Amino acid sequence: LVMRGIARWSVFDVPEAVGDQYAVLAADRLAPLFGMDTDAKDTALAMVAIYRYVALPSSGETVAAAYF
Repeated sequence: LVMRGIARWSVFDVPEAVGDQYAVLAADRLAPLFGMDTDAKDTALAMVAIYRYVALPSSGETVAAAYF
């Protein structure tokens, strides 16, 4: 997503609001390796949720990431 210019965060600071959608995208990518089928609707819904989150305007406040 970063390469395509959609996301501006690293894997270490994915916003909580899109964390589940990232998990869906990862599961859809990995499912064929485990002989499982994927549902194209799940992927599409996850991408729509990410697009919606990215489209939200910024509040302008500085965000400090906390790494543990």
